[in-house]
Formats: sequence, C-alpha cells, structure tokens
Amino acid sequence: MTLSKAQEADVALAKIYTAKHDPTNMILEGWRNVDGALFRIGRDAGILVDPMDSSNKVYLGVISTDLLEPETKRLVVEIYEMRNRVAHAKIKPSMDSAKDYILTVEQVVKLIETQRESVEKSGTAKY
Repeated sequence: MTLSKAQEADVALAKIYTAKHDPTNMILEGWRNVDGALFRIGRDAGILVDPMDSSNKVYLGVISTDLLEPETKRLVVEIYEMRNRVAHAKIKPSMDSAKDYILTVEQVVKLIETQRESVEKSGTAKY
C-alpha cells in the first residue's frame, strides 16, 4: 500500500508524538521531518539527488539558495540551530519546549511543501 504525502506526514508526526515522551527524541525526530521536506524541495530543484546525503548537506544545499522565502529560511535556520543545541550540546529540553518545537516544525514543513509547489522541477526529479 502506497501512502500519500499527507499520510506520510501523519505517520512521521505520530512517530514524533510517541517518541517515548522524551523531549530530546521529539526534537530529533521533528528535525527529520524538516530534513525530508528540504530534501524534496532540493531534489525537485535539481540541487540534491542522493537520498543518502547527510542532513547537514541537505540543509546547507537548500539554505544556500533562494528556493525558500526569507521568512521560511529564517525559521529553518532557527529550528536547525535549536536541534543542534539539543543534539550536540547535550541540553535537555523540557517537554513544553519540545512540544513548542514540534508545533513550529509542523508549520515549517507546511511552508516548505507549499513553496515546493512553485519550484520548477529539474530533469533529475522523480515524481
């Protein structure tokens, strides 16, 4: 059974909410959804082609372009930096902070997907 993009997003968000109620895992899982949206817009634009690229390469590949509107780009940078503080600095976020992060992630993914609709598909994009 093939899932639609909306169903895939729902499944991904369900994983976030069931990340054993660990705020750190919630934030790391949340970023994976943004990373996926960034990869899809980058692939469609022809700047990313390898699904095995690191999250950092995907992030830098898209952020260094004008694919995203300035406000969306600012939000992506902000949540990426938050994710890195949690992942690398071993900061333990509160549950409320993690929930706020997830709400922001949901909105950012929607913004990226909306902006993806206006990206001219390159020859490397698979539909």
